[in-house]
Amino acid sequence: MVQHERNTNRFVRGFTLIESMIVVAVLAIATTLAVPSLNGIIIKNRLASISNEFTFALQQTRALAISKNSCATICASTNVSSNLTTGNTCSNGSSDDFQKGWIVFVNPACDGTQTDPSLAGATLTSQRQAQTTGYSISPSSASFSMVMFDPRGFATLTAAGNFQVTSPSADPALKRLICLDVAGRATVRGATASCS
Repeated sequence: MVQHERNTNRFVRGFTLIESMIVVAVLAIATTLAVPSLNGIIIKNRLASISNEFTFALQQTRALAISKNSCATICASTNVSSNLTTGNTCSNGSSDDFQKGWIVFVNPACDGTQTDPSLAGATLTSQRQAQTTGYSISPSSASFSMVMFDPRGFATLTAAGNFQVTSPSADPALKRLICLDVAGRATVRGATASCS
């Protein structure tokens, strides 16, 4: 009888320590390269979201004025409370109060100096407490901290202006410009664009 010898040499499959270290090093390099671009994408998306939301608020105020056949005002808020009846007043010309939030109200007296929507028959219709930490919404002039639209939808402004939305990044490309003309049309433009 012939006895077959068993092969006692077994092959163990797996990674060596050197192969594992190379994989970890490649992953670390890839992560280091990906994180800054991912951060830029997050900032751009947040910037676009804030710009679009504020542009919509301007358009909503204009539509409100037309639909109610009355004046409507949007203004930078001093304090946006949790309900529509208390603590909601307009700031008095600060250039960056929109980062706190804004309020929209029907202004039947068409009083461009009306800063308290609870007075003189004004009706507060919406408010927004901006969650814009590190971001700012700055009007081109203090007069743009309160914009009133007449019953035809025209902004009661003497000239066109803009709101600059900036990010916490120092990159000048990471900002938006919201242009508002005297006809009441609001548009969002890129960082290098102008309103003219």
